Amino acid sequence: MDPTNNSAEARAPPPFDLKAYISRYEAQSETALQRLLFLAHYFHNEEGGGNTSPITGDAFEMAVAQIKSTGNYRRYLEEYGAIETSPDNAST
Repeated sequence: MDPTNNSAEARAPPPFDLKAYISRYEAQSETALQRLLFLAHYFHNEEGGGNTSPITGDAFEMAVAQIKSTGNYRRYLEEYGAIETSPDNAST
């Protein structure tokens, strides 16, 4: 082994397996949802410069699927900034 071999390939971490990571959490749990949203934001911010990591898209898709399957529409609206005034929330 050559000690002067400092190639990026030798130091590259293994690829992040989102599905394997999230499978550690109970399916449809709030914790799994929180982790998905955290990872989506983390990898989005880490890339910067308008580039989006594939993990970002996958994590957001998995989070949206979970939100929809659990009927947690308030969380969906909070996360995506789409809260609109409904008759229940209208101030008169």
